[in-house]
Amino acid sequence: MVCFCLLVAQASAKEGSGWSRQIGNLRPATAPEGALPGEGRFARVWDTISPDGAHVLGWGRPGASSLKYTVIPAHSDESLWTDLSDESMENYLVDSVRGRIVGKLADFHYFPSKQRHHLICGWSPDARAGVAMFQARWANGFESRAIAYIDSVHGRSYPIVAAMNAIMSRLWPDEVKRNGDSIPFFDPVMLDAHTFVVDAFGWPPSDKPHFAWRLAFRVNVKHSGAQVILLKRRPIPEDDDLDPYDGGMDIEAKEQMLRDAYGELRFTLGPRDRRLLKESQARWLHFRRLYGLSDEFSRRRVRELLVRAKWR
Repeated sequence: MVCFCLLVAQASAKEGSGWSRQIGNLRPATAPEGALPGEGRFARVWDTISPDGAHVLGWGRPGASSLKYTVIPAHSDESLWTDLSDESMENYLVDSVRGRIVGKLADFHYFPSKQRHHLICGWSPDARAGVAMFQARWANGFESRAIAYIDSVHGRSYPIVAAMNAIMSRLWPDEVKRNGDSIPFFDPVMLDAHTFVVDAFGWPPSDKPHFAWRLAFRVNVKHSGAQVILLKRRPIPEDDDLDPYDGGMDIEAKEQMLRDAYGELRFTLGPRDRRLLKESQARWLHFRRLYGLSDEFSRRRVRELLVRAKWR
């Protein structure tokens, strides 16, 4: 616990270190609420930043040349009207240090609006891979519109939502509603560069039991694409100890929950992995402060730490 409390001070002390100099001079490049980038311009979604600070997800409208993109300056007044059903927006894997697009995420069309809901990414502890998820929110519930496995080492991404939906279709009760063939998945947490844990929820009629699974998938990349394998599935209990974060808590209670989750994971690790966790947490605290990230960023971190500590 004492080690954790030192992390904030250590993150500040590293302001002069290499990674801090590289990341620290990149201020959030996001458009105002409701604003959209013009052609060939993109914005970064800073709460998707990788543990090493090297990559982040972004969104924008493609330009005349797919190789010519410009970052939207921080606090830009630039806006472009678009219909909420507009599917021309693209999402990208971005080099967060150089501010350039590495690759496009297939079938991702997120941009900030209530209907588009979330663009999130669970990264592996070593930042070599990630699982990106685009969630839409419509009148009939949530929908995981796109999910991709990201190989950040080679700058590639592979769509996997169809494979995940196919697997879940065999498990899905007939009485539970869903959007066609789409299953609502939430909160990806990567245990390593190929294995991730995710939740799947369904909303049955009121006289039927709630449908909720926690699932572990493995992704193997082959020449033909990404192969997805279901490793484990477990029902999610109502008193879920892997997602205890409550938005109604006061700030100190939330910070204590973060410290407790960190300590719980640290206790399960050997000396080398403890050192890596300490460095990762220091960077995470730095990013949270630097980019003024939301309460949801902290909630996902608590969940990530607890899943890594307890999932077996």
